[in-house]
Amino acid sequence: YDDTAGVHGREDSLAQSYLLGSDFDLAPYASAFGGNGWKPIGNYDASYYGAGLTGRHIFTGTLMGRTGGSTLSNLSLTPTAGADRWVGYVALVGRARNATLSDLNLQNVTVAPHPSDSLGALYAGGFTAYSSLGTFRNLNASQIAMTFPNFGSGTKFVLAGALAGDFATGTADNIRATNISLNGPGVA
Repeated sequence: YDDTAGVHGREDSLAQSYLLGSDFDLAPYASAFGGNGWKPIGNYDASYYGAGLTGRHIFTGTLMGRTGGSTLSNLSLTPTAGADRWVGYVALVGRARNATLSDLNLQNVTVAPHPSDSLGALYAGGFTAYSSLGTFRNLNASQIAMTFPNFGSGTKFVLAGALAGDFATGTADNIRATNISLNGPGVA
């Protein structure tokens, strides 16, 4: 891909391989979806959320940069309560299973989820919000700022990290994160 429109908010073709052919400035997506910012690729599982949603929209493919790495900069992840089905998974890729992410750099990422009392859990990360059985290879995240509000009584837990909110199982090789800021009540 030579533009990001082909993968932004992807809810189908989630088992495909995507090669990013250049660097991308994601700043134009900051106002997408009514100001919610980037809509994660693979962003919900209807068996968990219900509410009339169908299917499993979990990324199971490959997202890779060119040799030497493709840089994605100025990623804004600021979902509001109206962002409904993906507000619980905040990252470049929301939900991933058996997926591969490789040769990618993230720079200047802002994560600021909405305080929604109906939110049972929040997974927030730079590359993935939640990943299981995945492969991370040659990933670099820098200048990641995450600000969490007081979520109220509805939120049971928050899992957050510069690379992944939760990397349940899988393999990781040559990954690093620098200049990370986590802020908000209860952040340790």
